[in-house]
Amino acid sequence: MKNKQLLNNHICFLQQNRGSKRHENENIRISSEVDNFDITFLINKYQPAFNSKMVYLPEWSNNSIQTIKPDKAEKIADLTYMSANSSILKEWKTNNSVVTKKIVSDSDLELFSIVQSRGFCETNEIYNEWFPFLRKKNFEGILFKNQHFFIAYIADKAVGTCLIIDSDNTYGIYAVATLPEYRKKGIATSVMKSALVNCINIKAQNLTLQTIKDSSAEKLYLHLGFKKEFNCQILKEKNCVQQHV
Repeated sequence: MKNKQLLNNHICFLQQNRGSKRHENENIRISSEVDNFDITFLINKYQPAFNSKMVYLPEWSNNSIQTIKPDKAEKIADLTYMSANSSILKEWKTNNSVVTKKIVSDSDLELFSIVQSRGFCETNEIYNEWFPFLRKKNFEGILFKNQHFFIAYIADKAVGTCLIIDSDNTYGIYAVATLPEYRKKGIATSVMKSALVNCINIKAQNLTLQTIKDSSAEKLYLHLGFKKEFNCQILKEKNCVQQHV
């Protein structure tokens, strides 16, 4: 039950912020104009002629990578789903110079989109490619009552972002980004903690996030007290060009 609860929070984020959700042959499809987010979550039954560009294969599903023919798709990464209880927040060390603000206006969300895109995109070329899409999806996402956008400031300069998705008594952490010149200053931890403290209530105290297996981000979250729950293989359709974000 817990595995599906964590997965459902991720799917909630994707359907509200990256595409649209529908069920396909007992599986879940996120349809998006962007290849990276055009995803089939292969949970119950393998479909030989899947239509999405990406396939996510949780290790607890009824399938395995052997069920997919090598000429159809190839593995590109493993995603680790992690969870924690909100009690870990009291142990997090934060940067006292960081001030976190919950977004309530269009101008705030515009700034959030800029900082998020600058944090995720390594070059101006990639930024110019991705900023319009991320901005559009942020303005669509903020209309959902279960989404909470936050931006972190140092000396009145916006330097970091965080998005919290509230679903099924679980808080999902997304869009954690820091401007490159402000990294390694505890900004990500500070904005996540402030955002979660702002959102959490007594009824829902489960936290979740996803990160690439064996990445530096995974090591950070383990240090913060998150635990690995399950891995999910990421497969891409053969001849599909991989995007940057």
